[in-house]
Amino acid sequence: MALTQGARNKIKSIVQSAKKLLMKEFESQLQQYYGIRPDGTCLLVEELTSREASVIETARLLRQRLHYLEEGIAGSNKAPEAVRQLIREQAFTILNRFAAVRMSEERNIIRESIRRGYNSEGFLVYDQLTGGAKTAEQFTRYTWYIGHVFDELAIDLPAVFDRFSPYALLFPSEKVLLELLEIINDEDLNIYRESGHQPINLWTEDETIGWIFQYYNSREEISEMREASGAPRNSRELAVRNQFFTPRYVVQFLVDNSLGRQWFEMTKGQTALVDSCQYMVKREQEIFLEKGEEIPEAKIEGANYIEHRQLKDPREILMLDPACGSMHFGLYCFDLFEQIYLEAWDNHPELMIDLRDKYMRDDFIKHIPGYILRYNIHGVDIDPRAIQIAGLSLWLRAQKSYDKLGLQPADRPAISKSNLVIAEPMPGDAHLLSEFTKSLPGPIGKLVRVIWDKMQFAGETGLLLKIEEELKKEIEIAKAEYKEYKNTSAQSTLFASPAESKAAQMAAIYGKGQKIKKDFFDTAEEEVLKALKGFSENAEGEDAFKKLLFAEDTARGFAFIELCRKRYDVIVMNPPFGAAAEKSKDYIDSNYLLSKADLASAFIDRMIEVCQTNGMVSSITTRTLYFIGSHKEWRKQNIIGNQRVKYFVDLGGGVLDAMVETCATVYSLQETIDTAFIRITKDENKQEALLAALNDSRNAFFIKNIYDFLSISNYPFCYWLDNKTLNFFQNTKKFETSSSYVRQGLGTADNFRFIRSFWEVNKSYWKKYLLGEGTIRYYNDSKAVTNWKNNGYELKNFYNSSGKIKSRVQGEDSYFHPGISWAYRTEKFQPHVVSEGEITGVKRYKAVFFDDAERDLILYTTALWNSKYFDYCIKLSMEKDYQPRFINGLVNLLPNPKVSSNLKEKLIEISKKQFYSVKYRFRIDEKSRMFSDNKFIHFENLSSYVDYRERSLMDLKNEFKSSLIIQDKLVFDEFEITKDEQNDIDEIVLKAGVNEEGEEFIETKISIINSVSSIIFGCVYGRWDLRILKFWNIDWSDEEIFKDRKHSPFFYGPKESTLDLVLPEYHCKINEMWEMPYPIEVFEEVASVSDINPITDKLKEV
Repeated sequence: MALTQGARNKIKSIVQSAKKLLMKEFESQLQQYYGIRPDGTCLLVEELTSREASVIETARLLRQRLHYLEEGIAGSNKAPEAVRQLIREQAFTILNRFAAVRMSEERNIIRESIRRGYNSEGFLVYDQLTGGAKTAEQFTRYTWYIGHVFDELAIDLPAVFDRFSPYALLFPSEKVLLELLEIINDEDLNIYRESGHQPINLWTEDETIGWIFQYYNSREEISEMREASGAPRNSRELAVRNQFFTPRYVVQFLVDNSLGRQWFEMTKGQTALVDSCQYMVKREQEIFLEKGEEIPEAKIEGANYIEHRQLKDPREILMLDPACGSMHFGLYCFDLFEQIYLEAWDNHPELMIDLRDKYMRDDFIKHIPGYILRYNIHGVDIDPRAIQIAGLSLWLRAQKSYDKLGLQPADRPAISKSNLVIAEPMPGDAHLLSEFTKSLPGPIGKLVRVIWDKMQFAGETGLLLKIEEELKKEIEIAKAEYKEYKNTSAQSTLFASPAESKAAQMAAIYGKGQKIKKDFFDTAEEEVLKALKGFSENAEGEDAFKKLLFAEDTARGFAFIELCRKRYDVIVMNPPFGAAAEKSKDYIDSNYLLSKADLASAFIDRMIEVCQTNGMVSSITTRTLYFIGSHKEWRKQNIIGNQRVKYFVDLGGGVLDAMVETCATVYSLQETIDTAFIRITKDENKQEALLAALNDSRNAFFIKNIYDFLSISNYPFCYWLDNKTLNFFQNTKKFETSSSYVRQGLGTADNFRFIRSFWEVNKSYWKKYLLGEGTIRYYNDSKAVTNWKNNGYELKNFYNSSGKIKSRVQGEDSYFHPGISWAYRTEKFQPHVVSEGEITGVKRYKAVFFDDAERDLILYTTALWNSKYFDYCIKLSMEKDYQPRFINGLVNLLPNPKVSSNLKEKLIEISKKQFYSVKYRFRIDEKSRMFSDNKFIHFENLSSYVDYRERSLMDLKNEFKSSLIIQDKLVFDEFEITKDEQNDIDEIVLKAGVNEEGEEFIETKISIINSVSSIIFGCVYGRWDLRILKFWNIDWSDEEIFKDRKHSPFFYGPKESTLDLVLPEYHCKINEMWEMPYPIEVFEEVASVSDINPITDKLKEV
């Protein structure tokens, strides 16, 4: 059962409390008892105040552990970081052990040991048998007892409970131990109650241990890491940033449709998994093909033809989680594997012959948990804590099976082997490496040194490190060197040439008796592991513990290599996403050319490599991989080109405990013609929504050929796309041609230096500059100008202190040319006409047309692009259609259709009408070049004018919205978009927001009053020419849409640029006005409108 948010919050609370308690305790112990300070400085062991042998020995081991940790830490701040890492790992191990014991108690695996502290049944029995108070203090006796419990559990779980583990050198004091037990035995964990749910014991839930693992690192700590560095700085940061527990329903979907699906196909549907795998995608008619049989040309409509899949011995079905964390995927795989083993025994007598000769059915069933852990489930993680938790999770799951079989703990088969591996560098002590390799045969010693070097990135890359390929290359090199140097003398003369010296060196390695065989690596691994055992067992003195650590880490390194060399039938994962760790970036960049931008896509590529040729890879990842422009080539070549996607669930947000939108994807290495897509992005209860979609009870299921996505710019996974729109993209030429294209605007890099308001300057080389992110449909006015003196010489030569150009003078061929512009960050695509003489800013884009009919094309295209349908078309290519970015690349790749002449004419008329409607809004704005409205003068009072202006704006707003509706209908009709398809389009278009159209026409009473007052003050101080303002008639204005307007016609004084705004037949009227004196009546008339007497008096004085 999946835990509720309330239950998870309870676990989070106890984990953070226990962590804080233990870390404070161990920091204190390190200083008080062991002479280790937070800055990494240490007292000599001889200087410690305690003379107890146990304290002295622990102090030595702690120092060796610190030294070992420092070897693996990059940078200059090694010592303090090593101490912090030591405290973290010791605290986590204690918490993990006590949580494991508590869970074991509840599963009746061990006697009650910590549930009631010193009064626990197990301890009381131990006390009775050992003499109790006669032997030692109660706390001491309890620590002895707990140590024995750990030893008993270590038989099956050495990674968690090993008494000699370097992760468990410290133990809490009595005071802290009792506080820890109080936290762990919180009654709310034993019986967690939540309204609307049955009470549960959280210690009996399989998920609990996974949430303990995730919540050990707080969100605050992760936020601090992200603030300090955009990319992870080391393996720990990479691990911590990406520890997100996968919800159970996502796990089930991914496993049901990979492991479950494979067994379903192997058995041709004759399996109980059909019913138990409730998230398996099932088609109405599944047709299983025989071996060698091909899909018939005359296919049954709606049928799913399944290629023959060979039945396998369950022990040969290998599952891998490459970023296993707490092994949530493995726990559910365990459930399915149990059923698979039972069905293989009962229904397929040709399988597992060796086991049938050895066991009866009842005995065989007892060994199934051990077989699953020994043969089937494999896991890797870069965090050693994760491997502890994963091992514990699987062990507890095996015990659960034994409990169902009624096996008492003493009768349960021992778990002798599992396949959980830490990805980490080989130990960094060069002295120990040299000492160890000298004990190996020449070729093997050389190979070990090479592996040591190649494994340095393992902690940051995990399974992305292609160590098996590196190893294969080195073995081939070794074979060639052996062949070349096997008969060469190992002796060299004093005056030997470089070639002779090298030959002697190689001969020493590949001398007599050293042979390179085909199974060289297998032999080498066996030799190395045997030598490591002897190396650690024979170690003496102060270096003994370091050599033990060295040997253990080396053995783990070879286990990692062995795991990399296997090929898996099923891979399920929640891989890390985002940037690679700093240390491994170069390796990732050079080995994952198309997927290097995000670790998640790199993991997908890598897992496809280590998967069997007919295997499956399932993952939950960020959905942006399938939409973002930076991954277009990855999608095209690695995913779409190979047609690998079998199932795709678009989950949206709210799935992982992170601000990321996700999807669940199943890849098949067999070519997949049709992909099943499920959309539940907007559903709050995604589990119910997914089940409903799988049961075909809602409209969320899509079947698509992903090859069709290549028709859309950026190749996004727009699976919801209707066939008409798909054909529209496939069969229509793109907008970008030699005569029409989109360019990004000018970036000054210093607006304070290069940008002014147009009324601040009066020089011809200051050119109109459309600044800012905001945009308005059809028309927008530029109030800014930029310095374009000498063709922008100063801008083009604006360098920084390093001699690099700072400004971005780009798309210069579009400058001063009429066209269409828009801001790149808006909720909807809202382009507007750009007149002559204008430059657009860097946060804007501009489409230009070089055609004889360019002006009609601009007007027609402006209306077409302002339609919902084209807003939808461009958003198809976006990774976040709810946070759209209308960049030039997407618009250049928009279809540019040939439409009927009737539609084109209607759209041109709509564009003109909308242009003039919006233009009115700027005519009444004195800060606009378009300011040309003097109606307020002709009203008896200000109140009447305010009412008139409000009504006018509201009427324009309604007309504007009506025209948008008419425009949308015309476009929808032209492309035959149905009502249902329009509803789907609305869902995409409105996702970014539902702000009402025409907001630019809204103006408050106070703003209108302030506007009039400002104009009057402008008259007083000589900004506006009262003669023009008094007698101006809007009919005199040259209203040509693309005209370059320098300023308002009301600017004070005679100006040639003012006459340029007026139709030629009215030039004489303007000249007559300029010749008029300033009559006092004009001032009085203007002032009287304000209803403010002091202003009237002031105007009379002027």
